[in-house]
Amino acid sequence: MGKIGLVLICGLILAGCQGFPGFENASAASKPVTDTASTTSQPPNPKASPKAAAQPAAQPNVEAPPPTPLPVLQTDAATVSSGIVVPPLADNDSRAQALAAEKGQVDQLISQGSLTREAGAKRLYRFASKNGFLKGKADEDFWQSLIQAYRNLDDRYISPEDAAADINAAAARRSAASK
Repeated sequence: MGKIGLVLICGLILAGCQGFPGFENASAASKPVTDTASTTSQPPNPKASPKAAAQPAAQPNVEAPPPTPLPVLQTDAATVSSGIVVPPLADNDSRAQALAAEKGQVDQLISQGSLTREAGAKRLYRFASKNGFLKGKADEDFWQSLIQAYRNLDDRYISPEDAAADINAAAARRSAASK
């Protein structure tokens, strides 16, 4: 039994050093396709892979509709001071209610004084990232700018008007990047 195990281990090591053949290398689908004129005169190969026959025919290229540009967020000092500003969602987004409910809860905690604006913005950012609201680098940059604006507002480095201007600038960059 010891010799058999040793032979198996050595065989696996040797095969690993040489490289295992890939799955795609063993299939008939990876072989070059010849033109149809030469294949119609030949009988079909009975040893052909059943996976190659089971693959669907290539779909014609269908153009996707152009993405709709993101609505631009415009905010003012009163809105920034009253609660966390979130980017507007598409009208047909079914997840908008969940984000609005989370925003309402965060705004209530901020008004009670149990949560800072920065912590509220971070909480909404985590909620948005967990639920798939962030679609790319532009959204990530917007949320980081939003968190930074609220951090500076909480620490009284900037006024609500300056925070609103920073948030509007970040929203404009996000909208421009999505086009």
